[in-house]
Amino acid sequence: MFIWDFVADTVLGQIVDWIYGQIVGFLGDFFMQMGNMGAELFEMTWVQSILCCSSRILHGLCMA
Repeated sequence: MFIWDFVADTVLGQIVDWIYGQIVGFLGDFFMQMGNMGAELFEMTWVQSILCCSSRILHGLCMA
């Protein structure tokens, strides 16, 4: 039975390592995509226009 224990331990260890690698890879890709989405938001022209307009309005209110 020693050989079967060794084989089962080796195979199950490789399966667990593969699953762990897949989970870590997925989470890494997911958070990278989430980070990129936030950075791209402020590059859009309509977002820049809204921010510029809001900034000018608030600046005008503070000066009044």
